[in-house]
Amino acid sequence: MLDNGLNNQQEQFAEPPALQSRKKDKKTVKACIALAVAALLLVASLIAALFQFGGQEQAESAGAEGSEQSAYFAESSETSAESEEVSEEIYEESLELFPQIEAVLPENCQAAGIYEFGSLYCIFAENATEKRSLASITKLITASVALKYLSPEYEITAGSELDLVKPDSSVCGLQKGYKLTLEQLLYGLLMSSGNDAAYTVAVNVAREVSESELNDKEAVEYFCVLMNELAEEIGAVNSSFANPEGWDDENNYSTIADIALIARYAKEIELIAEISKTDHYTAVISSGEEMVFSNSNFMLHPESQFYNSAVTGLKTGSTSGAGKCLAATLEIDGFEYIAVVMGCPDEQSRYGAMKTLIEYVEEYHELKFS
Repeated sequence: MLDNGLNNQQEQFAEPPALQSRKKDKKTVKACIALAVAALLLVASLIAALFQFGGQEQAESAGAEGSEQSAYFAESSETSAESEEVSEEIYEESLELFPQIEAVLPENCQAAGIYEFGSLYCIFAENATEKRSLASITKLITASVALKYLSPEYEITAGSELDLVKPDSSVCGLQKGYKLTLEQLLYGLLMSSGNDAAYTVAVNVAREVSESELNDKEAVEYFCVLMNELAEEIGAVNSSFANPEGWDDENNYSTIADIALIARYAKEIELIAEISKTDHYTAVISSGEEMVFSNSNFMLHPESQFYNSAVTGLKTGSTSGAGKCLAATLEIDGFEYIAVVMGCPDEQSRYGAMKTLIEYVEEYHELKFS
């Protein structure tokens, strides 16, 4: 980015079009004078004398023009030198604001990116614009859509939509007939990565927003429209959502860069921020059952070998198509960052890759604020 900015600055100080035009005009004038001289040599001596007199005036004029051109070039050269100094100053100042670090894609990771939270300035990215399956990171959009239309206190009863949950899905233990608030349901969605919670959220939000009795599949389709509308609204235009849980589908994908946008949007929702940083949570739901949730992000668990105090939340994802993924928010000395890893083959690789990104963030932070 900085190189592009410097190139743009240099382009501003390229040779002016007016100067290029003047050079062309000068060549044309010289050619015309040569032809005129050749023709005038054939006329009478008197006319030749008159021509010589006129040529003397033209020479004086040309000399004056040459002096003016020389002055122009001298001034242009001075301006160019000053421009180079200005460009160098701008580059040095930008390095103070956004220092450059030497970073490479972590081992056993297909794509990764690091961004400043507020500005989304890209500190490091590799394969950040490639569209790929994002697995349960999808649930950040699911939760965001739910809270856009319903209050956390909205009461929901789980029903036949649970039949839509695919075999071998991660679940939070929801059963038909359970009554709970949207807030409690979102703990199961984001902490335990419950696909059962995803479908119950989707159908209830869709029916409430549409104000119609949609069947389960219709409601899920309607909810996916809401998901895509929100993604476009926040600028994640290279993403598409075809289900609420993140199951592998050719129409359910995103990019590292879009996930950074989605992560920032979700983290700015207070309830999502609170849930995504919680390691363990117990809820006694309205129908009387106790539900216990544990966060699927091991970097939040102090007892885990993968624990890292810089991680402040957000979402894991894992499918055969997406591999092991993680979108994490980080805090270093009070400053927030977003880091994303995708396409890791196993848990060790996922958390190892994120640990490498955290080290990059710490290096960048130290350079910027030291």
